[in-house]
Amino acid sequence: MSVKINAGYAWIDGYGYHLTDGLILDLETASGNMNRSDSIVIRLDLTNRWIKGFCKTGNYHSGNPTPPAPEISRTIHEIVLARIYVTAGTTEITQDMIEDTRMDKELCGWVCGAVEQIDFEQIYAQFQTYQQNKVDEIRKWIDQFQTEKEEEIKTWFDNLREQLTEDPAINLQEQIGKIAELTTENKDNLVTAINEVRTSIPIPIKHLLATEEGSPLDATMGKELKDLHDANADEITKLNGNLKNYIKVKTFSWRYEWEGLGFTYKEITGIKMDGYTPIGVVGYSTGDSAILSAQFGIFGETLGYWFRNITTSTITATASVSVMFIKNL
Repeated sequence: MSVKINAGYAWIDGYGYHLTDGLILDLETASGNMNRSDSIVIRLDLTNRWIKGFCKTGNYHSGNPTPPAPEISRTIHEIVLARIYVTAGTTEITQDMIEDTRMDKELCGWVCGAVEQIDFEQIYAQFQTYQQNKVDEIRKWIDQFQTEKEEEIKTWFDNLREQLTEDPAINLQEQIGKIAELTTENKDNLVTAINEVRTSIPIPIKHLLATEEGSPLDATMGKELKDLHDANADEITKLNGNLKNYIKVKTFSWRYEWEGLGFTYKEITGIKMDGYTPIGVVGYSTGDSAILSAQFGIFGETLGYWFRNITTSTITATASVSVMFIKNL
């Protein structure tokens, strides 16, 4: 297994490093049953008077491994370009295993202005892979939730039918007498309890694909979820109506000032919702038509965004993004 550091520049404590042709680093073979996290670093060694790239192999762990910390001393200074999450049995490194840490000023940080333009292609590819994995996880969770709820409802009705088999009148009277033991909100009689179960099963698509303000989403992920719903409408209507409590979308807005042509990277913080974890941006507005395109990445509670300005004038506007959250279990 290996990874490649593409050609580029690095600055460490005033010393410059120019990688002209790229550098391929071999990684240690993965364990068959343990995980680990490696660090890709650029090391300044003042004693030996050189700067080189290395892969620092992390310790093995059965759960979530901790990557090696950069070494910083009087003669050694390392910056971390990326972290590689090597799961048990891995034979090939893919984009979703790579965490780009160049934007983390505690581990690396970017030197802006010393190069003509920063290439975001690799970062964008990693984000796209991460986003697709999250969509796949949501689809898998929906399938599992559907199967569990179908089985619960089927078991409940089968039990009721068996209890009414021998003497329907006597057994029905016994079930009505135990109405207080039901977990439904309606406990007045058996009919209202059954109606509550029935009316709670459908999941209206407006609850799944609406922002907190109630406006529908028209972004790619929103369309994918809608297509997924339409393709499985009969099965999804059998689910309990609580799915809307697990997936929410929240809109964040902020004022910004943009100047100059081309892509520029900026960040905003506070992307959070109590009890939920952000998984991706599902819609956005830049607030000004001069911003031709935009890209987004979520790192914890921080939103990184790249706007492409097609004018040389300064733009002041209000941008907004719709972020999808999934409930913490």
